[in-house]
Amino acid sequence: MIITRMDLINQLVSTFNYTKKAAANIVDDFCSVILTNLEQGNEVRINNFGKFAITKKCAKRFKNVNTGQMFDSPEHLSPKFYPARRMKLAVAWYQENADKLEDKVI
Repeated sequence: MIITRMDLINQLVSTFNYTKKAAANIVDDFCSVILTNLEQGNEVRINNFGKFAITKKCAKRFKNVNTGQMFDSPEHLSPKFYPARRMKLAVAWYQENADKLEDKVI
């Protein structure tokens, strides 16, 4: 299942009784703060959630499989997310219980 921005907003509204406008502002502001910090070269760490960081990708040489022509990919920066232990445990729990949860949905 894919959770969209609107799904997050609706969950905030139903779970915490925010107005839709307030919930939308929270989601948008949260994303904006993370993006702004990454633009400034900062790392963003959120306890029990994870870390947003910028990693350096080395220059590479690769081949176009259709034409066989070789290309150079320059060194560049790339955003990366490192999940916290609690998030990894949540995914592991889901993996162990996915079959049980799917049975209930149907």
